[in-house]
Amino acid sequence: MVEKQAPGLMKEAERFLILSNIDRLWKEHLQAIKFVQQAVGLRGYAQRDPLIEYKLEGYNLFLEMMAQIRRNVIYSVYQVCIRIDTVYRFLFPL
Repeated sequence: MVEKQAPGLMKEAERFLILSNIDRLWKEHLQAIKFVQQAVGLRGYAQRDPLIEYKLEGYNLFLEMMAQIRRNVIYSVYQVCIRIDTVYRFLFPL
């Protein structure tokens, strides 16, 4: 329905949702990696190789972030409600 009234609008909305989710979740991922970096140092006392622990934790965090991106984007696309009259007023002001 949106594509009939405003061609390309849904594609732009999808692009915005994808990029904003990636940006937000990437920042959260970097903060989590900093925490893992600090926590892994303590695992050396437990006779575990800190490098291997860091790689495993980092990889698991990355997989979790990718799953969150997919989940959030799909949910957001289905929740988006575009008001065509508002878009036209924004694109073509009087």
